Amino acid sequence: MVSRHLSVMFTDMRGFTARTSAGSRARMTALIAQHEKLLLPVFRHFAGKVVKTIGDAFLVIFDSPTDAVLCGVAIQEVLRQHNAKAPEDERLEVRVAINSGEVDHRDNDVYGEPVNIAARLEGIAEAGEVYFTESVYLSMNKREAPSTEIGERTFQGIPHPIRVYKVTQDPHSELFQQLAQNIHLTDQGPVIRHLGPLGLAPKRNWWWVGLGVGAAIAALVAVAVLWDRGGPAPATKPVATANSAVETLLTEGNFHAALQQLQGPLQANPTDTALRELAGRAVNGYVDQLVKQGRASEAMQWLRNEIRTQPILERHANRFPELDARVTVERIRTAPRNSVYVPMYEFADRHPRNGEPLYLAATLLEKDGDTFMPAWLYERALDRGSHRGDAQVLRYLTGQVLSKPLSYHPTHKAAHATLKKHYPAERLRWAREAMANGNAAAVISAWQILADEKLPANERSYYEALGNAAQGKELDRALPTLAAETNPARRRHQAAVLQETVDRYPAYYNYGNVRDRIAKELPRLGAPKQ
Repeated sequence: MVSRHLSVMFTDMRGFTARTSAGSRARMTALIAQHEKLLLPVFRHFAGKVVKTIGDAFLVIFDSPTDAVLCGVAIQEVLRQHNAKAPEDERLEVRVAINSGEVDHRDNDVYGEPVNIAARLEGIAEAGEVYFTESVYLSMNKREAPSTEIGERTFQGIPHPIRVYKVTQDPHSELFQQLAQNIHLTDQGPVIRHLGPLGLAPKRNWWWVGLGVGAAIAALVAVAVLWDRGGPAPATKPVATANSAVETLLTEGNFHAALQQLQGPLQANPTDTALRELAGRAVNGYVDQLVKQGRASEAMQWLRNEIRTQPILERHANRFPELDARVTVERIRTAPRNSVYVPMYEFADRHPRNGEPLYLAATLLEKDGDTFMPAWLYERALDRGSHRGDAQVLRYLTGQVLSKPLSYHPTHKAAHATLKKHYPAERLRWAREAMANGNAAAVISAWQILADEKLPANERSYYEALGNAAQGKELDRALPTLAAETNPARRRHQAAVLQETVDRYPAYYNYGNVRDRIAKELPRLGAPKQ
């Protein structure tokens, strides 16, 4: 058995089971063959080793986390090009999930917690996206693949929460323009040019490589002559020394000290790729360190000062939306009760076209118990194009909002509108399941959804849920529903169930008034008490 630090990738085809169960064996075989023809060349190009295939899924390992992420992005570009020309029944959508860590590599397979985490991550990844963990984020070259933090997630069998990121798929970015230009589909599969492993630098023809090697040898000879003659020391020596010292500091987690060490070499060699990458790791590492300590405001101010004094770090300004989300959450948690929503509204106004920070703020506020703010932020994040179809939002709106009491609350109304707009099919599926197996609040919400779509539902479950939830306003709403029923038999049945509910409804506080009012209206609606 050999232990190695590897990046582990899981890919999985969306809707494979449903498509194959509804088709023939030949159809399933053709689908898998097409899937392999499109993906296997991409794995090979980025030095990925396929460990095993499980139907429509691949388990692939990489030595480099950057290569793994770039491979995932290239996969999505290949599929984008394929789907643009393929008939609807031949289109493929794939989830990609990546994690890094120390794994056991034996018998042509890999084992260990990093593999388990990658598998769990694939379970929540969205089709068409590339998800990866914090361990990948901290060790990859972030310049080559811009990313967005999704937030912490808890997975079954993993004792600690995992911070999750995804590649920011901006079609106007340099990365995606290069992908579109250098990936071409043929009848034999994708052809990838100028996208070598460990980066996006073009692969040069061999005669250019020969010239480059010759030039390098000549340069070394010249340096040796100068050195022998007592001339100046090579310019690369201090850079190499700085690299070694900084790597040690980064490994130890001394990110701020590492950045200080890099200031001099960066000023002398501002275009040095290795130095810029080290600086990026130092900046992101220190910012992440402050964030984990609950000092997001300090991290934002520090980053702003660093960029002002060292313009070469300007590319790290892409961290500001994320930090703004964290600072806003801190302000919300410490704001006076009468102005708690002000920071949230101001925050949303600062990001009129970017839903990512709003999504992050919503995930952070979920644990606070106030459902209004996460639901409000999720709704606006979706409207701005962020995380559409995200399962986490669906779970929150149905599990934490619609399955909790007070269904007449504005939060419920907003959740219903968001689900109808962004999750139409999932909304109906949840309503049917909740009507059969949900708690009282979920049954009430499910009834509203089914009634809105004019679909059948169990009246007894609904009215019993009204009584169990002790929601007077909902009982008030039951009267117009009953009055609008035109089928005499159904109307009598609904009225009887409603009468049963009223008979056992609590007669305390204002609930007694609600009960008496409904009892008075029932005879007028043609269902007098026997």
